[in-house]
Amino acid sequence: MEDNARKLGQLIPENSVLFVCDLQERFAPSILHFDTIVSNADRMIQMSQVLHVPIITTEQYPKGLGNTVAALKCHLHEKHIFSKTRFTMMIPEVENRLEELRTVRNVDTVILVGIETHVCIIATCQDLIQKGYNVHVVADACSSRTQTDRQLALERMKQIGAFINSTESVILSLAGDAAHPQFKQIQTLIKTLNPSTDLVRESSKDGLKCLL
Repeated sequence: MEDNARKLGQLIPENSVLFVCDLQERFAPSILHFDTIVSNADRMIQMSQVLHVPIITTEQYPKGLGNTVAALKCHLHEKHIFSKTRFTMMIPEVENRLEELRTVRNVDTVILVGIETHVCIIATCQDLIQKGYNVHVVADACSSRTQTDRQLALERMKQIGAFINSTESVILSLAGDAAHPQFKQIQTLIKTLNPSTDLVRESSKDGLKCLL
């Protein structure tokens, strides 16, 4: 019953892991809504720490592109930050870490944040779904250089079976209950709304607003 619930989108801390993809300083000038994306990723990281959700982070060619932004890196465990040149986060080191987690806590759900939505995020999403993981893409914590690339990638990931979610929804879904012992601490993470990241656009086909 629980496995079916997670396949329908239920989020449980004990079965989840947070992936933080390539949120590096060098990308700041070119990525749409970069500051907001980092801010929402930071909320996801803090939520993970409160609820004991493991975090796996990657950096794309850090020798040339620098490290994860300082505001995030100070909250992350250096041991679980992996460098890569492939677009997908599913490099051998990450897969090994996932296997370690599966042996101790039956991780079957990945919450995915970072950049770029149409390159590394979608490649990671495809690999995870192919391997049987449930994937929640946190849309307001993912971005690209253009809105077109970002929106099309979100549509494609939804088509292949990913859940397109929001920061606040993921945080409250993981908490599950206002009676949660850490709920006041969790509540502070969602008190301030970030600027819109244009997740809703006007459809040119039928004039209806479509949530990506």
